[in-house]
Amino acid sequence: KNSSSSVKDGGKGGGKKDVEEFANPSFRVVLTGPFTFSIVFNEDASKPGKTKKYAVMDLMGGIVEQGATRSSSASVSLRNAGSYIVRVGHDSRVVNVKMAEED
Repeated sequence: KNSSSSVKDGGKGGGKKDVEEFANPSFRVVLTGPFTFSIVFNEDASKPGKTKKYAVMDLMGGIVEQGATRSSSASVSLRNAGSYIVRVGHDSRVVNVKMAEED
């Protein structure tokens, strides 16, 4: 089976960023294969090895997967096509996983 995926920034956009903590995203999503992606955390140089919690939710807010890691990334595998919200702290991204059309 083939699949295709896309990632969108879930930020509010257009708003004034008064707090430096929110100026840069705390993570990014890297698509690594069919139904699989990595959450890559931006390391805070002043807090190396800090535990980072993440959650992957469906669009209704149901948690599909959650976890915590001290690593710089976490791998997530999904069972179904669809749109998912990846949340780390106050930041979120939308990951769209679709079945590719057969020729």
